[in-house]
Amino acid sequence: MDTFLSLIGLLLNVFQLILLARVLLSWFPQVDRYNPIVRFIYEVTEPVLAPIRQFVGPMGAWTSARWSSSSSSSPSKPCCESSTLIGG
Repeated sequence: MDTFLSLIGLLLNVFQLILLARVLLSWFPQVDRYNPIVRFIYEVTEPVLAPIRQFVGPMGAWTSARWSSSSSSSPSKPCCESSTLIGG
């Protein structure tokens, strides 16, 4: 049983490395998508990423940046109110 769990752990670690490679490849659009290694990376990770992509939906850099900035501060509230200043 311990050997089986070690094998599962090893497979998950290998998959994490392949997933990291896919993330890094996405930063370089000039990479040849027909390269056998790149195709292998996409074929292995796509069955996992496709359902996630359907659930999350399209989220570009602008959308996620706006979401994170709007959740951290509200444009209607000033960042420094007079009641929070010392002596104010």
